[in-house]
Amino acid sequence: MLTVKADKAVLEKLAALMRNEEPDSCVRLKEYVLGGG
Repeated sequence: MLTVKADKAVLEKLAALMRNEEPDSCVRLKEYVLGGG
């Protein structure tokens, strides 16, 4: 399982961008931040 934390403003921006896309469209995140403790 993968948990992603994002600021609410980022989620709202993604929602706005996807609003006019096809129903089966998806978003692929390109940047990952990995922490080791």
